[in-house]
Amino acid sequence: MYSSSNTPANTPANTPADNSYANQEAAVNQVTTSTGLKLTDVEPERITFLKPDYLYEAAVALSRKPGDREFFLDSKESSELSMEDPEMLRERYKLQDTFVKKTLDYKDKQFSTEQYEKYEPFLTLVPVQEGQFALLPSLLMGTHRQERTVEELTNALISLYHKELSQLFDYKSLTEEYIASQPTTPQTTSQPTTSPTQPTTQPTKDTIDFTNLSDVVTAIMNLETESDRKVRLIELYQREEEIFRVFAEQLIPLAQEIEKLATPLQAEIAERFEPETLLPHLETNLSRYLTYKIPAEDRVTISPMLIQAGTLSFQTDDENNIKIQIGLYALERMDNSQAIEKSLERISQASKMLADPTRLKVIMLLRQRPMYLKELALQLDLSSATMSHHMQQLLDSGLVRVDASELTRTNRRIYYSLAKAAFLNLGEMISSIGADDTIDIFASTTTITNNTTPTTNTKQNTNGDKQ
Repeated sequence: MYSSSNTPANTPANTPADNSYANQEAAVNQVTTSTGLKLTDVEPERITFLKPDYLYEAAVALSRKPGDREFFLDSKESSELSMEDPEMLRERYKLQDTFVKKTLDYKDKQFSTEQYEKYEPFLTLVPVQEGQFALLPSLLMGTHRQERTVEELTNALISLYHKELSQLFDYKSLTEEYIASQPTTPQTTSQPTTSPTQPTTQPTKDTIDFTNLSDVVTAIMNLETESDRKVRLIELYQREEEIFRVFAEQLIPLAQEIEKLATPLQAEIAERFEPETLLPHLETNLSRYLTYKIPAEDRVTISPMLIQAGTLSFQTDDENNIKIQIGLYALERMDNSQAIEKSLERISQASKMLADPTRLKVIMLLRQRPMYLKELALQLDLSSATMSHHMQQLLDSGLVRVDASELTRTNRRIYYSLAKAAFLNLGEMISSIGADDTIDIFASTTTITNNTTPTTNTKQNTNGDKQ
C-alpha cells in the first residue's frame, strides 16, 4: 500500500518536494510498462538511503491527540484481516511500541492539552483534498528539512503551505473568471465592418499572488470542498506567521528528543534497510499496487518511518526525484496481508473441491488407502476420462498428491493418496477463525506440488510473517 496510512495503502517518502497527490496520480499515468516498479534496475549511484526524518516524526507526533497511544496495528485497516493475536504482535514490535509511547508522553508534557485544543482545527486540517495526512505531516513528508532555528522553520512551513495551496487552485477557472469580469474595449467606427473583431488583450492570472489576501481568498472560495475547510484554509493563511511559529517552536525540540528515543531502534533499522535485501523486497510489494517506469535521469531516496510503522509512501516531483518512505514494519505487514489473502483463497478453493459429492467420495476412499485411477473409477462407477478430470482438480487444489511408494518395475500404476498435511493446515486455518485464542497460522505454510511430497517453508516469527 503506497501513500497509505497502514494500507493498503489506505496505504500509506524526501530536499523540498512536491508531495501532492495530483503528482502521484500523474506518476501513475506515466505508465509505459505493465511489469510494475523496477527498483532493482536503477543504478546504485542513483539511489540514496537516508536516516529517519526526525522533523517529520515530530510532525506526526504533534498531530496526535493528547493521550493517544494507539499501536500502529490498532487501526481498523490493519486489523481487518489479521488473524494474529494482538498481544503477540505487541510483543513482537515491543521496541517500536515503547518508542512511540515515550515519544507521545514527551509530546504531551511539552504541548499541553490546552495548546492542542487551541490549534486543533489547523493540526487536523488536511491541506490536500484527496490526501489522508494532517497538515504538518503532509507539509513535511518527503522533505527532510534541515532548518535548525524557529525563524527558519517557520518560514519553511509557510512556503510549503503556499506550495500546497497552489496545487489546489484551478488557475484556468480563475483566469476565465477574471477575464469575464473585465470590461470589453468598444470597436471604433473607422474599423472596416468586413474585418474580424480583434480580441481584447486582458491580463491573466497564471499564478496566485500570495502577498494579496484577496487573491488567496478568491482562490480558496473557488475550491470544490466543504465550507468549514475553506474557512480554516483562509484563517490559517491569515494567521500563518503566528500558527506556524507555534508549531516550529514545538517541532524542533521534539525532533531532537525523538532522535534520542529512537536509539534502541537503530539496529533494527540497519537490518531492515540493508540495500541488497530491501530493494527486491520493496520492488515486489510496490509492484502489486503501482506500475511506473523510472526515468533514466530520476534519483531515488529511501528512508524509514518510525511512528507510522505500517505505512508506505511513494512520491514523485518535478525535479527528477522519487521519494519512498517505508514504515519500519510496512513490508512484512504487506507480506502478511498477502499470506492471509492466499490462505483465504486456499480455504475457498478447498471448499469448492469438497462441495462436489464425487470429489468428496474420492477423498473418503483415499482416506482408507492409496488407490489408482481405474480403481477409483470402478468404485464410483465413472468413466476413466471423468475420473481423470476430477483427480486433476484435486491435484491442483493440493488436497491429493501422487503417491510413488507403490511404483515398481512390475507395477507401473500411478497411485493417489491424501495430502494429509494440507488437510491439517486447512483445519487449523478454519478452526482459528472461531477460536477465542487466535494462533499464528502463517508462521508455517505447507506447499503441495504434483508428484512431490509436501515441503514446509517456515517464516521467522520475528518477522511476523503487512495494510
